[in-house]
Amino acid sequence: MQVANPAPDRLLVSVIVPARNEEASLGSCLQSLVEQTGVKMEIIVVDDGSTDRTRKIAESFAGVKVIQDMVMNHIGSEHWLMKDLPEKD
Repeated sequence: MQVANPAPDRLLVSVIVPARNEEASLGSCLQSLVEQTGVKMEIIVVDDGSTDRTRKIAESFAGVKVIQDMVMNHIGSEHWLMKDLPEKD
């Protein structure tokens, strides 16, 4: 059985950009993404508690969704990455 590939204009690609204090590079990253052609995409920036202009830069791009990652801010990334591991004695 052959499965037909959907037309590229029907595909939706979600691009998730994790960011923490990325004001120096985020603008060029997002500019590159919004200039892509041939694929419909949603761009989501997950701001991990930046203290610089990261969020403001992300919000300046039309259509880019910005999510403030509150979980990471409260427990720290090292704990989040190991959240499913058993506790150390």
